Amino acid sequence: MFPVRRFKVVERSMEPTLKTGDYVLARQYLFETPKEGDVIICRQGKGRKNFVKRIIKQENGKYLVRGDNPRSAEFGVTRKGIVGKVFAW
Repeated sequence: MFPVRRFKVVERSMEPTLKTGDYVLARQYLFETPKEGDVIICRQGKGRKNFVKRIIKQENGKYLVRGDNPRSAEFGVTRKGIVGKVFAW
């Protein structure tokens, strides 16, 4: 468990909002729930790689996420796959 953690952006999917090499600060969702528009750190599947994405829709217990880059692909994550909410960059 971590109160605040720093993550490095390693992909271009969040451009122009975030660029490769930028650092972001994220915190766990302790007293709130993820909602549309939140920028989050998430993991897809069983992989250990962290992604910075934006929640675009919540449906049937899953969150549909995508980067701000128009070429970014959408994918779904469960609540368990959300590491934290980005609050500063």
